[in-house]
Amino acid sequence: AYTIHILQNTDFSEVCRTLFEAERVFAYGQGFFVKSGMQILKEGMFKADLIINLLNGPGEMNTFIHNARPDDVMIIFSVSGENTETIRYAEEILQKNLKLIVITANADSSLAKSAHVVLNFAPLVTQDLKDNYEFFPISSFVFLIELLYYKYCLYCQNQNS
Repeated sequence: AYTIHILQNTDFSEVCRTLFEAERVFAYGQGFFVKSGMQILKEGMFKADLIINLLNGPGEMNTFIHNARPDDVMIIFSVSGENTETIRYAEEILQKNLKLIVITANADSSLAKSAHVVLNFAPLVTQDLKDNYEFFPISSFVFLIELLYYKYCLYCQNQNS
């Protein structure tokens, strides 16, 4: 319910316009939680004729930064938004004057503050009773991604009208 509350007041027009106008779209993130969401977004957007190229690891990210074109867009997924390596990538992307979209659970993070567009989700953090292990349900993240896909389809439909 909290994610729905956050997202019902989110304006998706800027992120949709940025994606619609992009020559190429790339996505980067680390960890199972994030990579699962990236794959869901890639598969959904493919149905909307938007190809998202997933980058796997630092080598591919560095190659992207070196070879990026002016109309490329990078989507960086980060739960905390405070990973120093990811923040460094964001800085390098911005130095090349590329558009940066950040999808994060921490809208006040260092990474989010550097982005052109930020989409925020609120993971429900629950603690497992065994060994105090934190568990992050992926549902709020997937909801955001599915809503982005839906809003992007509506945006495309309006552009073609």
